[in-house]
Amino acid sequence: SDSFLMEQNKKSQLAKHVSDKYTYLPNIFFPITEQKENSPTIKIGDNVFFIKHMQKTSGKEKDFYLIPFPANKKLFVTVANFTPEENLIPMIRAFGKLNNPDICLYIIGNGPQKQRLTKEIKKLKLEHNIILTGSLDHPLSLMRLCDCFILPSKIHGLTAYALQARSYGLSLIYENNTNDLYK
Repeated sequence: SDSFLMEQNKKSQLAKHVSDKYTYLPNIFFPITEQKENSPTIKIGDNVFFIKHMQKTSGKEKDFYLIPFPANKKLFVTVANFTPEENLIPMIRAFGKLNNPDICLYIIGNGPQKQRLTKEIKKLKLEHNIILTGSLDHPLSLMRLCDCFILPSKIHGLTAYALQARSYGLSLIYENNTNDLYK
């Protein structure tokens, strides 16, 4: 609840440097509802894909840019800039240690470490378990189809994406290291 987060913030190192008068605003995150005709997934044969982007070409024809959406797998997701601070390489290695074909991780975003992340995924033979989606116009549409949100960053507190994931009922995995920033 919102008041719970307020109480947690009062305990932080930052609280010693700001007023003891805390308050909170009601939750501003609302689950996105999608009409069935605007479903973010499409089935082609026996395979399901997330629609990354759809573009009209001419008349009624459309080009689809698709991301594999594996059936019957536990789906994890994160949203990050591909930079060292986001701690993505250790997260990829952790998925490699799990060695579980029944899980899939979507990493939504882009950045200077994209080539390094791709190389690490190939080195660990995780191409079918870890999918770099690139930037998405509507990342929340993919997030809400997943089971668990991961926040691997060691420098960020709970991000807006993590809070939105919780509002969708996703489990949340994160490391709370933000107190070190205020010492």
